[in-house]
Amino acid sequence: MSWRRVLAFALLAAVLPPAPLKGQVETSALEEMKIDLWPEYDRAATLVMYRFLLKAGADLSVPVAVPIPADVGEPHAVAWRDDKGSLFVADFTRRDEGDRATVLARLGSREGQLEFYADIEFDDRERSFGFVWPGGVDLGALSFQIQRPVGASEFRVSPAPRRRWEGEDGLLYALVELGPQAASATPSIEVRYEKDTEALSAPIASPPPPSIPESKIESTGPTPAWLIGAGGVALGVLGFALIRAMMSARSPAPKREAPTESSGEAPKPIFCPQCGTKGRRSDSFCMNCGTRLPAK
Repeated sequence: MSWRRVLAFALLAAVLPPAPLKGQVETSALEEMKIDLWPEYDRAATLVMYRFLLKAGADLSVPVAVPIPADVGEPHAVAWRDDKGSLFVADFTRRDEGDRATVLARLGSREGQLEFYADIEFDDRERSFGFVWPGGVDLGALSFQIQRPVGASEFRVSPAPRRRWEGEDGLLYALVELGPQAASATPSIEVRYEKDTEALSAPIASPPPPSIPESKIESTGPTPAWLIGAGGVALGVLGFALIRAMMSARSPAPKREAPTESSGEAPKPIFCPQCGTKGRRSDSFCMNCGTRLPAK
């Protein structure tokens, strides 16, 4: 996607409300839900990442209902993954239902991803946070993977993790598996640790969000004529000044030269900290399991 199309997309999103998901009743056909909890990753909060799989034969023509806690606000990323492992932006709306909110997302495949942030409690050097699965849908399996922040000590997770390990990024991880869950179930997880600094894990571990590269933003269908007209007005008013400001204020980033034999340097392979799959240096996410890859 060119920078002009990215600019147009951003301007349209700013001046036009999101289109509601019309049509049929949503589905709640979630087969598996894996939740990553990364406290103090790229801000003083917990990055929560849902990676979920729909049941085989799920109707992709209707939106899937994904529950989130109502107090976490709007998701900052909702996407689906194709059979090649690439992520694509998904259209979605949010519906509040008391302590629970439901994200209604249209996916192009059985695999989806959703991200938001949850608060951490700070008491001097002691930090803690809890996460409650809000329920509302049946699950074939529910699990949590918790990343220990850089500089953390006395790291405790409840319920007790089934497995702990060190990732390729040098950070420690813990896995809690809770198994199948009925729609009425609201299991919780608590994390406590101590930390003397405000250092974040992202600069050390791997590239920060967003998880959906701009190059993967795809259109879900033809753009209505009225939307093109409204976009043209918005671009006419806002785009010209913004484009000139961007062109005058920014210059193209210098290209990195590939190491040569004479330099004695060779590209280091990138491995997924979750499943160990070898990736390309251009990849931001693991092609096998979707975990963010370490910094290049």
